[in-house]
Order: sequence, then C-alpha cells, then structure tokens
Amino acid sequence: MATLWNQLPIKLPAQFGEQTLLATAFYISGYIYHKTDLKDTYPHIIESALFIVPAIAAIYTSLGMDCKGSIVWLYYVIAICGTIATMQLSKWLSSTRIASLLSYIGNKTLYILTFHFLSFKLVSYIYIKYNHLPLDNLAQFPVLEITNSWMWIIYGVVGIGFPLLTWEVSQCFSLKIKALIGK
Repeated sequence: MATLWNQLPIKLPAQFGEQTLLATAFYISGYIYHKTDLKDTYPHIIESALFIVPAIAAIYTSLGMDCKGSIVWLYYVIAICGTIATMQLSKWLSSTRIASLLSYIGNKTLYILTFHFLSFKLVSYIYIKYNHLPLDNLAQFPVLEITNSWMWIIYGVVGIGFPLLTWEVSQCFSLKIKALIGK
C-alpha cells in the first residue's frame, strides 16, 4: 500500500500515510521473523554479510523513511537486510568475550550520553593545540568541522572512554569517602 499510495482511488487520512504504512510493514516483518525458523536457518556469517546491501546503498543512494512510490520497496529491502544483519551480528557478539565489554558500556549509556560532548571538546582542544590552530575553533559544535578523515575514530573512542574513566574514578573516590566516613 505504501508503494501505491498515490494511485489509491480514495484518500486516506494523513495518519495512514506512506511512512505509517511502511512502519507497519517493518513491524509485521519483525513479527514474522520472530515466529519463523528463518533466524536459525543460516550461518551467522551469511546473514552478517547482508551488511553489504545497506553499505552499498548508503554509498550510491540517499534513501530514507520518507521515500515515495516504487522506491519504497527498495528502501524496505535494504532496511530489512541491515536489520537482519544487525540482529545476527548482535546474536553472534553475545556469545563472544566482547559481550561483557558491550554490556558494561551499555549499562553506562546515560553517563556516556551526559559527558560525550565534553569529551569531544577535549579531543578538539588537543587537535587545535597540536596543529597550532586558533583557539576560536573550539566553539565549533559538536566537533571540529575540518579534521582528518580518521578523527571520527578518536572522537568515538574518547567520547565513550573518557566518560567511563570519569565514572570509574568517581566511584573509587566515592568508595574511599564512604570508607573514611564509615570509620
């Protein structure tokens, strides 16, 4: 219906637009995926290879939930490939040793969310000082506009690592203070 929206002989209320119908298709697909053996039929490596489809689409197209007409099918297929790949990769990762690290990071999401922008400023400040740039560049938000293409890795690691380190240090101080007060 989302594909044929503009060709329908009747006009439905705006609440039943293409995006709503597409979201419903995703919801139904998730229900079917959950109820079938499809998720256990193929090896993880094959399903994880489905990441190739959305990766190629991201390079060559600019599809989004607001697509119209026959492109809705293309968006749906690409999105389903990415969703299944993400679920399979998550399932596989949960059986590896990295799962405990991901769980730890996930449990500290709010703390990371609170302090990641401050962490970005730390990275930006170091980059500015190292490259002898004007300190006024620090006002750029959320990160420096012009950096090397690999800087997203540094921003990502520091944006997660610095808040976690801050949390661990604050917990150590908190325990020491409680121990001192308790004595």
